Amino acid sequence: AKRKRVAFSAYITEGPNIRASPNQIVPFNNVLTNTGGAYNNQTGIFTAPFTGDYFFIVSADVSANYNQMEIRRNNVPTLKADKDDKVGTHVTGTGILDLVAGDAVTVTHASRMGYVEDGRGSTFSGFFLGE
Repeated sequence: AKRKRVAFSAYITEGPNIRASPNQIVPFNNVLTNTGGAYNNQTGIFTAPFTGDYFFIVSADVSANYNQMEIRRNNVPTLKADKDDKVGTHVTGTGILDLVAGDAVTVTHASRMGYVEDGRGSTFSGFFLGE
């Protein structure tokens, strides 16, 4: 049987920083890899093509007053990327989600203040581990 391959990685295009707005999807719009085509860089939504386990990581440069972003499954927060101190300027969140085919995974702002920096320092990636 042919192995099911799904993997994506995207970053935020150089330009204006992305202002925090709670519940808004963070637009990782510049695709580095999109094997299987499951990540939509126009909407920022990853749609699971198969049921099984998926690994996700979000890593972003942020302003000192930015607090947190979330990895959401079907708009329900599942993983958080936050920073503990007031001076930190980077957030990272990672984890494995057991998804059903058709589930939507996004990264959203949980912060009300600050911004996410544009550029290759802010990335969202994921891949299919297996059933």
